[in-house]
Amino acid sequence: MVSVSEVSESQPASAERASHRRIRQISRLLSIAITALLALAVLLPIALLFAATVTPDKMGCNAQGCELEIDHPLAKGFVAISTWPTITRLAGVADLALATLAPFFVLFNLRRLFELYSKGSVFGRENAETIRSIGVWLLLNLPLKFLSNWIFVAAGGMDHAWLHATGIYAFILGAIVMFIAQVMAFGHEIEKEHSEFV
Repeated sequence: MVSVSEVSESQPASAERASHRRIRQISRLLSIAITALLALAVLLPIALLFAATVTPDKMGCNAQGCELEIDHPLAKGFVAISTWPTITRLAGVADLALATLAPFFVLFNLRRLFELYSKGSVFGRENAETIRSIGVWLLLNLPLKFLSNWIFVAAGGMDHAWLHATGIYAFILGAIVMFIAQVMAFGHEIEKEHSEFV
C-alpha cells in the first residue's frame, strides 16, 4: 500500500515538471518569434522614411495609406511626397512615429512576458505588471492614431482613415487585458499569503 501511494504521488509531480518545461520551451520560441516581429516593427517605418527621403517623387499618399512606385507613375489620387511643404513632411514623420508607438510597445511587453515565462516565472508580480502594460498600450492605440492624424492634418496633410474596427477591437481587448492583469495581481497576493502562512 505504501509503495502504491508513493508512485501515485510521484507521477503527478513529474507530469507537472514536464508541463512546466514545455511552457518554458514554448515561451522561449515565442519570445524569439516576437523579437523578430519587433525588429520588423522598427525596420519598416525606417525603410518608409528612407524611401520618402531618397525618392520623394516616387512615393505618394492618400487617405488610405502610402505607396512606392519605382517603374510606374503614382496611381490616381496619390499625392507625391515631393510636393509636400517641409512642415507637412515633418508632421508625416511624427504621424508615423505616433501611429506605430502602441503596436511596438504591445510587442515589446509581449516579448518581456514570454521571457518571464521562459525563466519559470508564471504568476509573479512582474508578470501582472507586464500584462497590465500590454492592456495600457492596447487602450492607447486608438487615441494615438487620432492624435497622429490630427497633427498631420493640422500641418497641411490629408485626413487619414484612422478609425477602423480593428482599433475599436484593440481598445476593448485592452480593457479586458487590464482586468486580467488585476486578477493576476490578486492571485499573486493570495499565493504570497499562502506561502507565508505555510
